Amino acid sequence: MAEHNAQNYHGLIGSTYLSDEGKEDVSAVTIDKDGRVCVVGGTEYDDLPVTDGVYGEAFNKGVGTADAYDGFIAIFDPNLTTIEACSYFGGESRDLISDIICLDDGDILVSGFTNSIPFPTTIDAYDKSEDIGEREVFLAKFSSDLKTLKYCTFFGGTGFDTVASMEMGLDGSVYIASYSNSSDIPTTTGAYMTAKPGPTDDFDVVVAKFNRSLKELDYCTYLGGNEAEDTPLCKLDSNENLVVAFPTYSTTLDTPVGAFDREFNGTNDSYVQVLSQDGSQSLYSTYFGGDGEDVVAGLDVGSDGRIYLTGATNSSDFYITSDAVYKNRMDDYNYDSYITILTPSLDGINYSTIVGGEVGDLGLDVVVGTDDTLVYNIGLTNSRHEYITTDGCYDDSYRGEIDYYILVLNMTSKKIQYSSYFGGRGDEYCWLPAHILDVDDNGDMLIAMDTTSDDLPTTSNANCRKFTRGKLAAAIRLNPNPCSTVDYPNVTIEEGNNQLNITWNISWYDTSAVES
Repeated sequence: MAEHNAQNYHGLIGSTYLSDEGKEDVSAVTIDKDGRVCVVGGTEYDDLPVTDGVYGEAFNKGVGTADAYDGFIAIFDPNLTTIEACSYFGGESRDLISDIICLDDGDILVSGFTNSIPFPTTIDAYDKSEDIGEREVFLAKFSSDLKTLKYCTFFGGTGFDTVASMEMGLDGSVYIASYSNSSDIPTTTGAYMTAKPGPTDDFDVVVAKFNRSLKELDYCTYLGGNEAEDTPLCKLDSNENLVVAFPTYSTTLDTPVGAFDREFNGTNDSYVQVLSQDGSQSLYSTYFGGDGEDVVAGLDVGSDGRIYLTGATNSSDFYITSDAVYKNRMDDYNYDSYITILTPSLDGINYSTIVGGEVGDLGLDVVVGTDDTLVYNIGLTNSRHEYITTDGCYDDSYRGEIDYYILVLNMTSKKIQYSSYFGGRGDEYCWLPAHILDVDDNGDMLIAMDTTSDDLPTTSNANCRKFTRGKLAAAIRLNPNPCSTVDYPNVTIEEGNNQLNITWNISWYDTSAVES
């Protein structure tokens, strides 16, 4: 195992592989009401640490066959020391779980896609027809221990349908954003766009809102233009309007007078749209991009309605505000990551910065802190230089071919509060779009990844520290706050027996628990 300087581990609370060998694709991470860390994705092997009595104890395909691919759900304790529940999920062909929501009652809701027939839809499903297309979206609800499948339904048309993002409303309604080339999606009367807008074989975005029971559609609409759209992201604003963002090649997307950017630019752009509560109207929309290629990969919405984006750009004229932490693009040929904040009505930019170094960078996910002061961002980088790390960060050294970067921006000071590399001597990467960052009430960052690094730093009591072979899912818990504080007002002095005893309160992360 590789030796790392212990000072680089400040703030690393937990780090673990999911298993020691396999070929896994992680797609989302979140925290449940008890602080457990939940990770979902897909795997081609039958070696996951499945727990007794779960719904999917057996891998559903023949290992090594063309269709050997199952979805998985893994639930760790808060510090990633044990797996409390782990289950496969799928049918006899290819299945992947792409997003997860942990409900207040403890149940776990997942969305994904499949081309498996038969598939375990429940008797009360919205759609349990086996007349599916090349790929179909599914929604499934499990008990908190993963032992019971409470509900499962198909959703889609007779073409190729893939869910990319999921969101939950205050009333328990569920929104899914998918991309599809199906022309027979069950759009609802009065929806914003009831017919497929793009060419027959091109992909369009589909947004559907299910009621709390998941058995009825409140609304369903296409989104798109004259060319292809790609993987959409969705988040609700404080008014329960749905914000949708996606990459696009379409030049005819709706942009109202006053929108930040009404014109398609470059090779491909990103597009952001705000739908009304009933899905009947586009309230605001804008293109987003420059003269090159621009991709949105992460989305969040602040408490004041501002819209936060991350992704990648190679546009020479990408928007950079005067208070940006990185003032210029680092390389005219490679991609840079970015963080951009749009106004709630999409008529302007509040803040925009490039993130990265001299080679290539891709922003994967972004989360806004509870008071909108801190912006948490993770991404991929193969930049050895120019990427800014902060003093006392987890790791100030680039380790492999592709590393993760971990970044926290303070939007009050407009400065980098925390910035670090994370990785081993192999590659770190993930499925896109990536819902692989969550932040708890203490400011701990929960991060999921795929890795080929056999020296990925793992904590000494981690669930799995061994890497045998393959591409493995991994999860980390890291607190990016300052590494040490001394509270001088609580100093106490005791004198007696010719001795002077001085004690004080000190808070320091326990680096002795971390090995690599």
